[in-house]
Amino acid sequence: MNDLVDLSRWKKDNGQLKNGAYAKIETPMKQKLPYYGKKVKPHIESRVKLLRKQYDAISEMLSPSASGFGWNDDGKFVMCPQSVWDE
Repeated sequence: MNDLVDLSRWKKDNGQLKNGAYAKIETPMKQKLPYYGKKVKPHIESRVKLLRKQYDAISEMLSPSASGFGWNDDGKFVMCPQSVWDE
């Protein structure tokens, strides 16, 4: 998937993958994981959508406009004081 993103022809201006990009992922997946058996559509595509939503939510929490939230690098989680949670 990273290789496809690096190839600019598979990436739209807004960062999304173009139509047909997920189909290009399936061939190398079958070579590396011959007994996996899952199709890119809907399995991988839905996982990417979920990860994108989670990433968007966390990046919004960590933005300067969302004061009080921070990142714990040791534990790899979002943290904030109790007063922020109470609000």
